[in-house]
Amino acid sequence: MIAHDSPIRDVARLDPKHVRIDTENPRIRVLRITLAAGETLPLHDSRDGLLVCLTACSLALTNPVGYVREVKLEAGQNQWIPAERHKLATTAGAVELLYIEAKRPQN
Repeated sequence: MIAHDSPIRDVARLDPKHVRIDTENPRIRVLRITLAAGETLPLHDSRDGLLVCLTACSLALTNPVGYVREVKLEAGQNQWIPAERHKLATTAGAVELLYIEAKRPQN
C-alpha cells in the first residue's frame, strides 16, 4: 500500500526508455513496458492494476523493505497487482507487457 502523504513516483516519468503510456482516460492508464533480460525499473508507485504479459514474463517485484514477489506468466496470461511501491526486474529473458492501471473514481 502507498501512504497518502508520500509523493507519487510515476514509472512513466522515471523511466521513459522502458515505459510508454499507450492510452489514458479518466478511469484507466495503459502502460507498455519493454525490458531486455536483466533490466529493471526503478522504485516506483503502481496503482491497482492488471498486468498482461505479451511475451512470457518472469519478474521479481521488490518492495522498499526487501520483500520479493515473483510473477511467472505465459504470453497472454494476466495477474491482478495491488497498489504498492516496488522495483521490477526481469528474472529470465526479455519481456513485453501491458499494465492497465485503475484510477480512482472522480466525484
